Amino acid sequence: MKTFRLTHLPLAGVVACAAALASGSAGANFVNLTTAGASGTLTGQVGGTAIFSQEGLQAAGTGLIQPFLTIGAQNIEQGFNSDTTPEPLDVKRTNAGYTRSLLVSSVPVVSIAGQGKFYEFLLDINESNPLNSGDAFLSLEKVELFATDSPNIWDASSTLSDVQSAPSTSTVWQMQAADWVALNYDLEPGQGATDMYMYIPKTAVAATNFILYSHFGAQGTRSAADGLPAGEYGSSDGYEEWAVAVVPLPAAAWLFGSALLGMVGIGYRRRSTA
Repeated sequence: MKTFRLTHLPLAGVVACAAALASGSAGANFVNLTTAGASGTLTGQVGGTAIFSQEGLQAAGTGLIQPFLTIGAQNIEQGFNSDTTPEPLDVKRTNAGYTRSLLVSSVPVVSIAGQGKFYEFLLDINESNPLNSGDAFLSLEKVELFATDSPNIWDASSTLSDVQSAPSTSTVWQMQAADWVALNYDLEPGQGATDMYMYIPKTAVAATNFILYSHFGAQGTRSAADGLPAGEYGSSDGYEEWAVAVVPLPAAAWLFGSALLGMVGIGYRRRSTA
């Protein structure tokens, strides 16, 4: 398992992170990642508090990241990773290896001093051009991470409820029903450019595999409110792709830059363990 350790000075980082966390009109929390370097946290229904950060990594073709879930549909899209074909829900590119089962041991673990350890996931979104068209936004309103020893018991008709109710799966983290994350493709345009890093609190997982379910686009067209820009937050172009890092990245390219450094500190060192 790859382990990355972050050390920090005792800064008032929670305040910096909370600046990107807001409450909508219905009382739901959301993380606003529509500006460069923004970050925030959401406390899950299950699994503790996760960190979401806008940070770009131009990784296409470099072998720095390895995709494991590709989703694509207009307006609203959803799916979970497995090796199943034909694919359930809006899952794409299983035969090409961009959607696949994911070993727990292949997911990097980041240790943030004073806050604990986190599983790290990367997200690359692909929305409409041209830049600043108002159609570059995307909402992420459901995330569920499951652990299982049976990652491929599904078929083309399988849904989230099938994964939730399967006796072989257990929930590691679940976003609360009304919470969501606002994303902006314009900040890191182009396929292969990472748009968001997601950190899920690490728990003791005895199972061999992770299943990640995500749902995008339910916010649809929004007027400017709650600090968010007006625009279309539904899925409008291309695929959304989840990945994990597979090789150590240069410190300047790693997530903990700008905003999140204000949360977790300044010193940084990295190590790998078996």
